[in-house]
Amino acid sequence: MSKFRTGIWIVIFVLLMVLFFQNQSVFMSSRSSLKMDLYVVKYQTPELPNGLYYLATLIIGLLIAYLFALGDRFKARRAIKSLSATIDSHRQEMTTLKKEIEELRRTPPLEPPSVIEVPPVPVETPSADTETGQPVDKPAQLPVDASEQTESEKTDETDNTNKTEAKKGAEY
Repeated sequence: MSKFRTGIWIVIFVLLMVLFFQNQSVFMSSRSSLKMDLYVVKYQTPELPNGLYYLATLIIGLLIAYLFALGDRFKARRAIKSLSATIDSHRQEMTTLKKEIEELRRTPPLEPPSVIEVPPVPVETPSADTETGQPVDKPAQLPVDASEQTESEKTDETDNTNKTEAKKGAEY
């Protein structure tokens, strides 16, 4: 980008030089002098060539443009400084985190806690009738198989599900 900008300035300078050399008669002709009357002080410039007036207006215009852009430059410089400071703090944080990662990689992995072996508990099975092979007494803790449910128990369960479905339908 800086090469492009430099190239543009060179082109502008060359065009101004061509303009000046092709129109020297206009720039070198004398103009009447400038007068300023402040009622207290009177001032009159000597007769100057037109080229000096054009050069003076160019320089004054550049100074005015520079002064207007000066505030934006200060704001941009301040923003750059604050952003650079945050970048530096982030870089420092990254280096500390990388060091922590390296330290964690160097430490040996933790051993899993030792497992205590518990001997199996013998399960008491109900005594079976030797002739039929069926248990004599059913313990109360064992779940009842669905095939062993009686007809009355099955109908009670279907009635309960029908009642809950009816309640849900009534709520809507």
